[in-house]
Amino acid sequence: MKPKLKVTQEDPPIEKEVLARAIVQISDGVKKLYESGLNKNGVVALLKDKTGHTKATITAILDGLAELKSHYCR
Repeated sequence: MKPKLKVTQEDPPIEKEVLARAIVQISDGVKKLYESGLNKNGVVALLKDKTGHTKATITAILDGLAELKSHYCR
């Protein structure tokens, strides 16, 4: 049985507006990356080479980042 972890947060909570702004910036940043002249396949290939992770994993992460705004912000 794994030991239970206790998570403590020493810093004050981050305001919703700050989190929402960060989510929007991340999503927009990924979309801008795709429009910068290096297509999605190029970005995935570079990240695969650098990290050693599979194309499927990298694609899932990038797609998730691009969709954050639509899923978590109004």
